[in-house]
Amino acid sequence: MKRLLAIVSAITLLLILLLPVSLALAQPADAVHVAIAGQATGFLPAPFNGMVGVTVAAHARGSSTSLEGSGTNHATTGSTNQFSLSGSTTGDVVLLSGTVTRSTAAYLNGSSVQIEANAQTGALTFTLVPLGGPFAGQTLVFTGSGTVVVTGE
Repeated sequence: MKRLLAIVSAITLLLILLLPVSLALAQPADAVHVAIAGQATGFLPAPFNGMVGVTVAAHARGSSTSLEGSGTNHATTGSTNQFSLSGSTTGDVVLLSGTVTRSTAAYLNGSSVQIEANAQTGALTFTLVPLGGPFAGQTLVFTGSGTVVVTGE
C-alpha cells in the first residue's frame, strides 16, 4: 500500500510540475483565422482608361490585433500578384495590408496593397499603390464582394 501511495504521489507531483509547461506550449485559445475570396472592379486611369476586374484571395491567422498571412490577386489585364499581409479584425471588419512580393508585372514588386473586408456583408475593397510602371504613385481602388470568414474570435 505504501508503494502504491508513493507512485500516486510521484505521478501527482509530475502532473503539477509539467501541466503549466504543456499549457504554455499549447496554441492560444484566442487564435483567429481569416479567409477572404472575392471579386472587385475599379477604374484604371490613362493609359488604360477603363474598368478592370480583379479576383482577390487572402488568408491570415494570429490574434484579432495581430494577424499575419498572404494573398494573391489576378486582374483582367493579365497581371497576377502575390503579397504578404498583416492586420487585424474589429467586429466584422478585417483590415489587412502588405507588400507585393511577386508579380507578373515586375514594376509592381514592392507595391503596397490593402484589403478591407466585412464578414457580415461580404463587401470588400482591394487597394493597390504601384511603385512603378504607368500607374506609379497612384492609388488604385477596386470594390466588390465575396466570402469573408473569420473564425476563433
